[in-house]
Amino acid sequence: MSRTTKMILPVAVLILALVALFPALVAAAPPQDPASAPPQDAANGQKVWAAKPCKSCHGDNGEGKYAAPLAGTARTTQEAIQQVRSPRSMMPMFNPQQVSDQEITDIIDYMKTLQRPASFQPIRYEAQPNDPQGKVLFNQKRCVACHGDYTRTAAGIVASGRKTLTDADVEKQLRTPRQFMPRFSEQEVSQAEAQAIAAYLRPIVEQVAASGGAPAAAAPAAAPAPAQLPTTGADPSLLTALFAALGMASVAAGLALRRRR
Repeated sequence: MSRTTKMILPVAVLILALVALFPALVAAAPPQDPASAPPQDAANGQKVWAAKPCKSCHGDNGEGKYAAPLAGTARTTQEAIQQVRSPRSMMPMFNPQQVSDQEITDIIDYMKTLQRPASFQPIRYEAQPNDPQGKVLFNQKRCVACHGDYTRTAAGIVASGRKTLTDADVEKQLRTPRQFMPRFSEQEVSQAEAQAIAAYLRPIVEQVAASGGAPAAAAPAAAPAPAQLPTTGADPSLLTALFAALGMASVAAGLALRRRR
């Protein structure tokens, strides 16, 4: 056997072994499931979710809070759109100007990339014996999810030039809300309930006005969303190692041929 043959033979054996092992390495990696791969709009859904108030009720990362979790949802896009436009239970309605059908689609795509929590207990308000009816309703209707103790909202009202809050103000905001606030129907919050809520909130606004519209305390930092969306399919480290080994073998073979020349 010539010297050149002795140099090339181990390299050839290595290449053949790696080629033979390639199917086994791919089979050992997690299979790529097209149905479970992150949809192409999930990244935009993550941005939309961060910008919209949905997380106030459903949790910063869809894990659930006042309302049920959305992370890992099995809902279809059409079911989600239907719930946003004509909600069941205690959820208020969002119009297309507040969140479009495409944005809802992207949000659901994003939620499907997240892991559903193993268990969930919503935040419940336990009414105290001396609580006014308006305070009970404010918490039970989940107004607290976005407004907290209402002092920040009250500061905004005072900044707009008002020093009190009327029944008509609350009723108007519930039925024809400004900005991001969803719409509450008569079935969700009746006129009598709206008046009771106004009676509870009015002293808060007047107290903030009396204090000169003191700025609200900084809101607590939200739990960070996942930095990257989950991925599915083969483990890239296996393929990287394989191709690196093939590359080294090719270089060794090239050097052996050059020496032969």
